[in-house]
Amino acid sequence: MEAADEREQEEQRRREAIAAWHASGQSLQAWSEQTGQSYWQLRRWRLKYAEEVGIVLTRRAPRAQQLEKAGGASSPFAVVPVEIAASAAPMKASVSTAEIRLRGARSLIVATSIEATSLTRLIGAIERAP
Repeated sequence: MEAADEREQEEQRRREAIAAWHASGQSLQAWSEQTGQSYWQLRRWRLKYAEEVGIVLTRRAPRAQQLEKAGGASSPFAVVPVEIAASAAPMKASVSTAEIRLRGARSLIVATSIEATSLTRLIGAIERAP
């Protein structure tokens, strides 16, 4: 009987953790970092106990379906026209680079010596792409 009681107490602790996260209004990632609990463990518990603690979960459609609904292409990739101005100094073979993470799981690798205005225009063009 003790094992069943321990199991029920653990289940109740999990429900309370999910209810506390939901009441906090934070993202699951932020809550896991704040409390020190595993994000993936909380995520599993959220799926298992959501209904019991009054959380309504909605699932997003796959990306291809989202794009089709929006009237976009079936691929998340797009060709973006970018104008590249001639550089005053040729780039050396050992140029240091930086990776910039953009929305939509895009990333851009640029030379660290790139001018701010050029970088701003480039990011703007990429971000406006579908």
